[in-house]
Amino acid sequence: MLIRAAFWSEERREAFHETIERCLLQPARRANADALDAVSERAANFLMGSRAQHPNSRDVDDTIAATIGALPRFVIDALLQHSILGSFARQSLTEVIRFSATTSISIQDLFNATEVAVRDGVCEVGEFGQFRIESNGLLVNLCVNVDGKTEHIEIPELGGLLPQAIERVSSIERALSDFGPTFRRGAKILAAMAERKLEESEFEALLRERTHGVRAHWERVRAGRDAPIVKATIAPGDLSYYSDMLGPVECTDDDVQSYIAGVLVPYRRSLVDGKRSAGLRVALFGFVHSSLAPSQFVDELSDDDVWGLVTELGKLNDPYSLLGLAEIGLSRFADERFRNMVGECISRLCADDDASNQMYVAAAHFARLVLSELQFVERSAGIQPYWKRMAAWMQAGVVLHAYTDFRFNLDALTDWVGENYGQNLSWPTS
Repeated sequence: MLIRAAFWSEERREAFHETIERCLLQPARRANADALDAVSERAANFLMGSRAQHPNSRDVDDTIAATIGALPRFVIDALLQHSILGSFARQSLTEVIRFSATTSISIQDLFNATEVAVRDGVCEVGEFGQFRIESNGLLVNLCVNVDGKTEHIEIPELGGLLPQAIERVSSIERALSDFGPTFRRGAKILAAMAERKLEESEFEALLRERTHGVRAHWERVRAGRDAPIVKATIAPGDLSYYSDMLGPVECTDDDVQSYIAGVLVPYRRSLVDGKRSAGLRVALFGFVHSSLAPSQFVDELSDDDVWGLVTELGKLNDPYSLLGLAEIGLSRFADERFRNMVGECISRLCADDDASNQMYVAAAHFARLVLSELQFVERSAGIQPYWKRMAAWMQAGVVLHAYTDFRFNLDALTDWVGENYGQNLSWPTS
């Protein structure tokens, strides 16, 4: 069933995994830890058997790679260490971009095919037309056979292999616009495009950001609001995500004030300086301490410029962002626009109605859930507790913003978070 579930929709698969975790795996860990090894070994044998039946088949290997990535975490961890399948599993997970449960492309194949298409005009890969890349020297177009249907996939990074510097720069600028300011390698990669084409390691870094970066995580939260809850979406166990969003992981003995002053404030300022509106969006989500007041990151801008940034952000709903906007407004209170904004933000923060009450209760629940997940990420024991708390609060704001105007059933939400952090599988709604 674990293998079969890899071909289901993501929502159905994640719900099944959570059921397996609650009903089978948690009791098994206490009663018979060897049972988990047996499950993983059986999955490995099945996958190795499939490869043996179809040797040297790229399509079969791609399907198996996508299957591995859709298995529960404990099975993936076992496969990574498997004596026979381990090297294939590691390559599959680190060097493949998935378009569906059954469709994936090796990043190396995508890189090589793009080079061929830029040189020859077209490159088609796969026994059944898995993907096709076309280029006229100015643009690169990718079409992928996704579950039997040809789909055009927009990946601007492919243009980093074009021969003309102006086209390379334009392509990477579009990619970086999608990623926002938290992709810290972006500026260096962009600068290199004036002199040369993308290197494969840079290409891989760009694709990894597209699929696993901060903006990618935010989009998964937003896209999942009308589907059954997926705990891994609300509270991802990806340490790099939190360090890119909040700021570098703190493992030293510095106290919170020293860390904020010496690390977080400069980091936030660099985000706002790099991409003002997108950087301010991060700073507002991250207004979890008075020393991180967002006004300090726009203090050199005029009232008109700051108002333009605030307007560009659109409607904000999480309490941290509302408080941050009020703080910015108070620092520019002489301007009527900001005076009015302060009044509106305070009114929304202090409103005594169901929507406001839901916002605060939901924020506390989501922060609790995220903090629980952060206790189990790699190297968690060495990370300062205050860093994990700030990351949890910030992610709670991200979730609330994605669920703007959503009506929670607070009793169901409370039960869902309280019962081992995820035993109710239906999203609690009114």
